[in-house]
Amino acid sequence: MKKSLFATFLFTILFMSCGGSADKGSENVDSQQEAGHIIGYTNNVIDYLNESNSWMRSNDGRIEAMVTYMETGKKASVFLPFVPNVSMNRHDKDALNTPPAVMSVEEKEFFSSNMTEYRKSFKQLLEDCGVLYKYIQNQDYKDDDFAKGKELSDSIKSKYNYLTVTKSALYDKIDEVTEKAEEIILSNHVLKDPIMTLKAEMKSLESLNGVYIDYSNGEATPEVVDAAYQAAAASIEENKVKYADLLEEQNVKSKYEYFYKKCDGALSAYRRILRDVKDKKKIRDSEFKSFTSDYNSIVNAYNSFVN
Repeated sequence: MKKSLFATFLFTILFMSCGGSADKGSENVDSQQEAGHIIGYTNNVIDYLNESNSWMRSNDGRIEAMVTYMETGKKASVFLPFVPNVSMNRHDKDALNTPPAVMSVEEKEFFSSNMTEYRKSFKQLLEDCGVLYKYIQNQDYKDDDFAKGKELSDSIKSKYNYLTVTKSALYDKIDEVTEKAEEIILSNHVLKDPIMTLKAEMKSLESLNGVYIDYSNGEATPEVVDAAYQAAAASIEENKVKYADLLEEQNVKSKYEYFYKKCDGALSAYRRILRDVKDKKKIRDSEFKSFTSDYNSIVNAYNSFVN
């Protein structure tokens, strides 16, 4: 998930300004100050979601191997230790669970309740995974015929699925509540046009990924996939050379070029799979994981540019 704009710049605004109007609602913000409250809060949420998602993605194979063993008795040749959770504790739970006053009552309730439960569920997932790993390593399943292991496995699946669904809902809500705030922040910014170009590029790639998913589900033809790929490729080729003088003046040309380097890398993966699509072959799950990894790299490049 991409961050909204200019965290450092916005915190300067907040430091210099007073609070906004309470319960106003994100669609009604009308000042840099109010926009700053919304962007500052949602950036904190995005940081947390991105980091929790990164841990889940890094350990996905390990989790699947343990759960499969508990459910089927089919043991992986090696159970690798989990990638450590090194940075989540740095987040201030009050900052995450307490949305800014300028949001509407509904918006505040949505973020407060969902972030409270999300953090609780992620903590439980970490604990359950650690306990199950030790349970397997110590072969404690021999003492209770896998009873505790199956219980832990059910909890892990439940928490993992909840986090996946809730994360998506939170990302969608963030896009909704930051739309007006981003417009205000960008209104007089020297890099408004390049930033909007990068945002549009990411939406184009999100749409392209959706078309590949549609094909995988039997809801899109190879011709539709090809057309979507060609449109995304043409956009990237056109936009990568824009704003050269402005980017040079603002000392961000290398970051802009890095963003498009990552876009080109993603296109290479899509183009490779497109050959299989044209032959009406199935897209493997591993390919979608590759798409996700490529897109996350693009998001990181965008965040680097706007920060």
